Amino acid sequence: LHKFFLALLIVAALIAVVSIFFTVKAWQQKYWTLFGRIHFTIVTLAGLALVWWFNYWNLIGWKF
Repeated sequence: LHKFFLALLIVAALIAVVSIFFTVKAWQQKYWTLFGRIHFTIVTLAGLALVWWFNYWNLIGWKF
């Protein structure tokens, strides 16, 4: 069961990294209002901070 949760953390890390692409695209194409783009950027940065925290505590799974 713990391997499932470690895999889930890897998926969350991948989603956070992919969200960088969508954040850049949202700013380039002006998908939403300014507030919406700022909000999406903050959520992306929070996801990346979470990935950093997972990696710091060795929760991502590639440093067994």
